[in-house]
Amino acid sequence: KVKTFVGTSENAIGTQIWTALLADDSINPPFILRGKEKCLSPLSPSLQLLPMKAKALLYFSLFSLPLLCQRVLAQSLSPASFSVGFRNMGISNVGSKGSKTLWAKVYYPATKAGASAPILPKAGGWPVVVFLHGYSGLGSNYPDLANRLAAMGFVMVMSDTARFSPDLQLDDGKALFPSLVGENKRKASPLFGALDLQRAAVMGHSMGGGNSLRVLAENPGYRCGVALAPWDGKGFITNFNYPPKYGPKIRQPFLILHGEGDSRLDWKQTALRWFQSATKVRGLSAFWLLDKNCDHKNVARLLSSSTKTDKEVFSKILGFAGAWLKRFLGDKAPELEAVLGPKLASGKYLRQLRLRVGAPEFWISGTGRLGAPLGFRLLGEPGMGVLFFAAKTGKLQTPWGTLLLDPRTMHPLAAKFLGASRIFALDQTIPKDPSLVGLGIPFQGLSLSSILGLQWSGLQRLQIKK
Repeated sequence: KVKTFVGTSENAIGTQIWTALLADDSINPPFILRGKEKCLSPLSPSLQLLPMKAKALLYFSLFSLPLLCQRVLAQSLSPASFSVGFRNMGISNVGSKGSKTLWAKVYYPATKAGASAPILPKAGGWPVVVFLHGYSGLGSNYPDLANRLAAMGFVMVMSDTARFSPDLQLDDGKALFPSLVGENKRKASPLFGALDLQRAAVMGHSMGGGNSLRVLAENPGYRCGVALAPWDGKGFITNFNYPPKYGPKIRQPFLILHGEGDSRLDWKQTALRWFQSATKVRGLSAFWLLDKNCDHKNVARLLSSSTKTDKEVFSKILGFAGAWLKRFLGDKAPELEAVLGPKLASGKYLRQLRLRVGAPEFWISGTGRLGAPLGFRLLGEPGMGVLFFAAKTGKLQTPWGTLLLDPRTMHPLAAKFLGASRIFALDQTIPKDPSLVGLGIPFQGLSLSSILGLQWSGLQRLQIKK
């Protein structure tokens, strides 16, 4: 058998996969010495003796471009686009706190575009996003945001209550969750049976951005949050200090988006303090700081006077928000490529990403088609990260969480120290070999989390297509 050689550089991956797959003692392929690395020759006649799955994995490792020469892939996931309907609704508050009637303008995927159009049927219902507006505003003041996210497949509940009261808005944001559960069960409701409240998020801007994080801290059932230029509670007539009070109570993943061009709320005193205070999130927490082109208005809405730059900034914000919501409401880990992918570090209008990993995240970006680029991404706190693959899936409880690969056939693919960026990016190219079509390979990562230490990520399967 071939003896395992664990190289110090990342492109020793091929040797590791050869070692893992050669189970037959009769196969004795030749070696090629290349510097200090001992790599097997892909030209060996012995390759033809391997089963198709082993051959596919060897191709996958040995014929890809060297990592140091590869370009970083940032696959942009094109969202499905739905026609959008909308209607004004008065939702009965089923709780004891907040407005008696929770007025909102609701945008949703519809059978046709326009006011009061029937909602498009969907098995299991649509994911829901409750949106909390800025001070003195209304949810219906954000039609571009609502339309864009509804076209991606979300029911947007744009709250129109509590224009001047932060605490009333907090109560209404919490009350909307159980009240929408009730509305979904009410047969006379135009939303009857159309909502999936197991997949609900809270989102907001300015006062509503801060309150979306306060709602998560006292969470009635939301799975994640998005805060745009979040307020910290301090102002001309208030002197609250929300981040240290509410931040440590947040457990759900959240994304903060703010710009250096905001002259109304200083990101250092608001967004940054919110991010720094939320240290116990059992998942991802991320803060994207945009440059001076991003201000307090274009981070969340467009006006009649909006410029081309405003529209580009707004589109970037909505792309990030949509990808985040798809990840945590749709369980689509590859969507994180569009909001946390390595290529974004040099993107237009972006200044800095801050990330805290309360639980490792792993995804595979790319189409999975022959000849196409492929990216493996593992998020973790600074420390060692390892990618594994196996012949099939499994389920085993370990001290580091649940191993979802078959332990009898699993082997390491690559390992790397995760630095301050907290991302392990490994890029490959799928060979143009028709025999690979239909192959499915499960992968899983192991990295450090800020809460529980070393933990397994979720499982992702590479499915190769034509």
